Amino acid sequence: MWRYLKRESNPRNLGSILAELGIIGWNLHNAGNDAVYTLQAMIAIAIKHLDEKHRAKEVKEQEKKARISE
Repeated sequence: MWRYLKRESNPRNLGSILAELGIIGWNLHNAGNDAVYTLQAMIAIAIKHLDEKHRAKEVKEQEKKARISE
């Protein structure tokens, strides 16, 4: 999911993804913690994707309004 959202070809480790999402990860490489942090990261990625999609839509609408008012 992260690679798709960021359009990256190289894989990233969970710790770096968490850091970029602003989530503090403790005791990584522990099965239970990794499962919880992976779920938190997936939810944050989904929210970030929807937010970026919404912002892009707003920009397009503003550009359309600007063209109409010209």
